[in-house]
Amino acid sequence: MMCLDCVELLLVALIVKTRKWMRLVAFTILIFASLIQTAIADIKCNATRPASWMNSIPLSKDDWVAKRIGGSGQASQAYGLNNNGIVVGVYLATSFWRGGASFHGFATGKDAEGFVDLGTLGNGDLNSSWAYSANDRGEVVGRSSNNEGKSYNGSMHAFIAKPPYKELFNLGRQAELSDSNANGISNSGLIVGSFKNSNNNYHAFIFNLNNLTVQKISPLSNDGNISAMAVNEQGLVVGYVAASKAQGGATKPFVLKPDDESIKLLKIPGRGGIPHAVNGRGQIAGGYYIEQTGEEHAFITDADGVKFRDLGTLGGNYSRALAVNSVGMVVGGSRPYGDIGCPSHAFVTGPNGIGLTDINALISLDFGHYFVDAVGINDKGEIVANASNGYAYLLKSFAK
Repeated sequence: MMCLDCVELLLVALIVKTRKWMRLVAFTILIFASLIQTAIADIKCNATRPASWMNSIPLSKDDWVAKRIGGSGQASQAYGLNNNGIVVGVYLATSFWRGGASFHGFATGKDAEGFVDLGTLGNGDLNSSWAYSANDRGEVVGRSSNNEGKSYNGSMHAFIAKPPYKELFNLGRQAELSDSNANGISNSGLIVGSFKNSNNNYHAFIFNLNNLTVQKISPLSNDGNISAMAVNEQGLVVGYVAASKAQGGATKPFVLKPDDESIKLLKIPGRGGIPHAVNGRGQIAGGYYIEQTGEEHAFITDADGVKFRDLGTLGGNYSRALAVNSVGMVVGGSRPYGDIGCPSHAFVTGPNGIGLTDINALISLDFGHYFVDAVGINDKGEIVANASNGYAYLLKSFAK
């Protein structure tokens, strides 16, 4: 498996850097290498899959509908969803045959209508961008490269785009944040993310759109990294601190309340974890690592991270929570069987993280494809999920 991974990295480098005919040969070999790797993983996973597993997934329910994001051939990966049904993510904007792959962030209209290429901060052909989060005003944040030699001490910049998404605004340059990334934005105009400091460590930031000020957040130790992952309407920020290798390299979740001057580590069991979302009540959702096995499990907390609960898995040894709505419904990904290399399935819970349901048991795709992970859920219960066919979908239920 490791050898195949190395071959794939080499071939990707050839695809980006070499002539067209060499890219064609390299890309063909890459496809075969990927198929071999997938076949090996399937053999391993099939040995652990319960005989009754396929029978446990019924056909599509009549009260669910899936709406594909983007047009035909616009393979996409979603990262976020707001309460108006606006989906944000990334798609392949430039093919390998044009001199290299370029990925662009995108945003849809309300109810996932339309598809807008957000572009990049630079005009070079190989610039890429990723859109990670959108608030209910439709303001989108993410990161973008700029290879024109005009970047502010780094190749990546946090950005914000506002409807109708005519251009990206460079937050990295505005706030003097080198090599920055914006992960989340609240309805109140707070943007959170990370940037690289002069010591080449990553620190967190909070950018306030209302007064154009930035608050930089340092880890508890000078030798380590910290990143802010999400923020709610009340200004509660969640993220993680990553210790240096000398300190063991563990990741510890943190919260930062609006009136606090320093972060507070969450008290969770195991070897640490990473929070990915927080709702208006202060319920935090993410993934943590079990002490005995190192397996990652999804978790949810009570308000402000007071109480912690393991959400379990769909049957395998992995789960991760990626989003939570106002009533505590959680979505993410989990293996229904097996371990590393086996497929992940999207899941959704009930309010307050109760129950773990495979989304593929609620609605199915054609030709054997399935929903891999769910990355967003809004207060209407609409879900955005990524599928094994390379597309993102907005899922709606019409059940009462």
